[in-house]
Amino acid sequence: MRKPIMYDFRKMANPDDPIVKKYDDWVAEQDAKIIESTRETVKRIYKQKPALKLECINIQSLKNAFLNQWKKNEGFDFNTKANNGQSNIFLFTLMYYFAQNENFFKSPLLYSNKTIPALNKGLLIIGPFGVGKSKIMKVFQDLFFGGSQYQDNTIINDESGCPQFLFNYKLSFASYTANSVVLSYEGCQTDTKNTEQMNKRAFWSKMLNGKVYFDDVLTEDKASNYGKIDLFSKILQERYANKRITFITCNYKRDAPLNQEIALQQFATKYGTLVYDRLFEMFNIIFLTGESLRR
Repeated sequence: MRKPIMYDFRKMANPDDPIVKKYDDWVAEQDAKIIESTRETVKRIYKQKPALKLECINIQSLKNAFLNQWKKNEGFDFNTKANNGQSNIFLFTLMYYFAQNENFFKSPLLYSNKTIPALNKGLLIIGPFGVGKSKIMKVFQDLFFGGSQYQDNTIINDESGCPQFLFNYKLSFASYTANSVVLSYEGCQTDTKNTEQMNKRAFWSKMLNGKVYFDDVLTEDKASNYGKIDLFSKILQERYANKRITFITCNYKRDAPLNQEIALQQFATKYGTLVYDRLFEMFNIIFLTGESLRR
């Protein structure tokens, strides 16, 4: 279906123009077909290799690796005393999670009002601006990528003290900011229909497969690609359906700092009640407090 003549002008003048609505519905239908096609393709070719029987990671060894990676990234030592020691508690919470260590469940940062924490869920991390959510997750991403199949020279000790390639633990994950996801989707638009469909297939494949970390969620605009689309509503629903491990960082609502229920309710407001309800099945929810460390 061709884009209607003067589509943008028509949409601006009257969003309920029948020609505009018909075209928008067609675009939404095409996106749905691409997502379904991507899902079926992944079901055929995406096969997890059986996990190696490894001893758990030694937490002190993981901490040493993290501190080295932090200094490499930031140029200064990690401050374990920041925000009255909460930064250190947050660090250990994440280390226990990634190491699949049951001490994770003892973290005072875990929210358990409507969800049962579990090591096979993802992470939803909510906190004030500038407390280090994104930086700490970025350090873990870089550390785990350094121990990926592409750079498999990172060594870490297991609990018995034996050195292991970090790659063997399969901890690496992709990372995108919410706004970069929107820009990437909008960049799929081309003058050639076949090229656009290939671009969209590649886009949805990246968003829906493997472990992915989305930073600054809730801040993004709706994507525009021959019509508006609420990308993260689709992404989260599809990742839920396919049981993909997902990591998210976001902030409290500006006019309700530290209010946990209102912070979670933002997902219902922006993405709908279906996404909100699934948060509790998809994620371990971590709430942070404290002042901004940005200077």
